[in-house]
Amino acid sequence: MRRRVSVVRGSYVIYLPKEWAVEVGVDEAREVFVVRDGRVLLVFPVSESSVELVVRDRAVAEKAFLAAYIAGFDRVVVRGSGEVLERVVSLARFYGAAVVEQGAGYVVLKIVDSEVDLAVLVRRMFNVFMNYMLDHVAYAEKPDVRLLEAVDDEVDKLRHVVERRCTKAPSRSCTQYVLIARYIERAADHLVEYAKLSPNRSVARELYEAASRVAEAQGDVEKVLRALASVKSLSTRLQYSGEDVSILHVVRILDYLEDVLEEFIDLSLLDAERVEL
Repeated sequence: MRRRVSVVRGSYVIYLPKEWAVEVGVDEAREVFVVRDGRVLLVFPVSESSVELVVRDRAVAEKAFLAAYIAGFDRVVVRGSGEVLERVVSLARFYGAAVVEQGAGYVVLKIVDSEVDLAVLVRRMFNVFMNYMLDHVAYAEKPDVRLLEAVDDEVDKLRHVVERRCTKAPSRSCTQYVLIARYIERAADHLVEYAKLSPNRSVARELYEAASRVAEAQGDVEKVLRALASVKSLSTRLQYSGEDVSILHVVRILDYLEDVLEEFIDLSLLDAERVEL
């Protein structure tokens, strides 16, 4: 389907397909989301979606809320025992949701999203992993595991923010960004486990330097390729270093950093006219 662009008083105007507008309920003065994805512009209707969760098992209370969060619901009604609601409300507030109504056996949660670019979200997530977790393991006298676990929760949250963003406004780059978020989350999990095993600070510092090169490479194919070679070289050397079993966590982290770099390459090809690899 093609549409001709008109210019009205200096603004670009394009007419939306009437069938689509009727189907999704878009009419005059109705708001829509406009998302830029490289050279592509995506238009989504703004509508509040709601779900009701009846949670009888307190063990699945948090999982139930997270499933609704990632699925993109804006209003979540949870029914359950006092303990279930307490768990859900605590997690919901951590994710930025507000309690708009609460009574005997139920709570109504409102989730308001911030319009943050996926690339910015992923960069923020990697910075948290590198500057608040990896830096601590590499340079602290003794890593504080409780601190690392708390920061790891923040990494988990950012991964879910990326997934929610892609559920509500799917774009061509969503596959890559969701994968990158998952790789960073898994790397953070391994780092927490490594910190519990009296980590070798020299190795941790090498890992920090490798992660720094990955962070600097986002958006620059040449840097991505150099970082990829460096990470692979370090991983191979550590695998045959004779270090104890804790080194396996470092190797897994490096594997995930490689995966992140490979997704950076995929992202660079989405809108490129020429890429030299």
